[in-house]
Amino acid sequence: MARSTRARMAFTMMAALTVASVATGLVGCSSGGSSSSSSGSAAPADLAAAQTAVDAALKAPTAITQTVPLPKAPAHGLVIDVDNGLPGSLRIGAGVQAAAEAAGWEFQTMSFDAASPASLQAAMMNALAKNPTFVTEAGTPQSQFGDSVLAAYKAAGVGIIVNSAEPVVADAPVVADSTQIPNGYALNKAMGKILADWFIVDSKGTGNAIIASVSSFPSLKGMPDGFIPEVQALCPGCTVSVTDISLADIQAGTNQDTAVAALRRSPNTGYLFFDNGQFAVGIDSKLAAAGLTNVKVAGIAPEPKDISDLAAGGTSAWTTIGFEYTGYASMDLAFRKQQGVDLTTNNAVQPVQLVTSANASTVTVPWNLPTDALAQFSKLWQLK
Repeated sequence: MARSTRARMAFTMMAALTVASVATGLVGCSSGGSSSSSSGSAAPADLAAAQTAVDAALKAPTAITQTVPLPKAPAHGLVIDVDNGLPGSLRIGAGVQAAAEAAGWEFQTMSFDAASPASLQAAMMNALAKNPTFVTEAGTPQSQFGDSVLAAYKAAGVGIIVNSAEPVVADAPVVADSTQIPNGYALNKAMGKILADWFIVDSKGTGNAIIASVSSFPSLKGMPDGFIPEVQALCPGCTVSVTDISLADIQAGTNQDTAVAALRRSPNTGYLFFDNGQFAVGIDSKLAAAGLTNVKVAGIAPEPKDISDLAAGGTSAWTTIGFEYTGYASMDLAFRKQQGVDLTTNNAVQPVQLVTSANASTVTVPWNLPTDALAQFSKLWQLK
């Protein structure tokens, strides 16, 4: 698939999210530009602490993050997944279906055009007409559902489980908030911290990095928010710059040009991080054309080629996302809401893995670990 096409897909998948600026602090950013931060201290990096974190993250996760059992097995219900038809959303929907059917629930799906709020709202109303117990949706905060849709769901007593979005407020009929939903800001922040630890170790405490941050997508803002404090804490000799990638860049397919321009302005930079692997597709050729062949590209949610490159001896690193797991965790929230028990925040940071050349040959694509995650959830759900 061409880079520009993939960029447009990523844009339509996320364009419904509200615009937010990267929070200012020791590292700030402005649209289309970058700014740097370094403590200027000669103190050595805490390589041991970073290495310990890297070693732990390289291991394949074997346990789900939810640990609280339900009081009893879920009563029968119907869940409808309203999806935008994009690959990640479809994989999340497949996870919703697997979890629902494991619990004896009926599952249906309803598609909409991600670029059209009216299409989303029509799909939500069509789903409501089928009298579901819950409706799940990936990537869109409730502000895009429309007041009339939300009012109709509230009147009908039907809950909406949103995942992969930010901000999300638990305000009926929306069931869970940003601290409880899977694959949101909290997960991206956790993965940003892991990538920072790898960067510190790989650069031996002297690295210069640029984060290409699509800050207009608030859930992705978690990546630099996790990365930057970890570098500040453990690597006084490291430098991090944040280059803001605008919605216009994404829509036009010029986001990589913006990142390359930032690298040219900072020729000593050896690392370029992306907060979503879709935005990095084709970046190697862009870097080669610019004569920037020594820059290591890393980030969140790798594409299959990124994994195969690492298995062949590549020198970068990626953190993974299990989209089917997101679906399981969404149904976990639904079952807890149905029984009136605490939703917990255990689903917000789901299992991930750091992938480098050290373990890439053992990683399957698409990544979805633990392999028995649904069985572990089913045990908590008191399923026989």
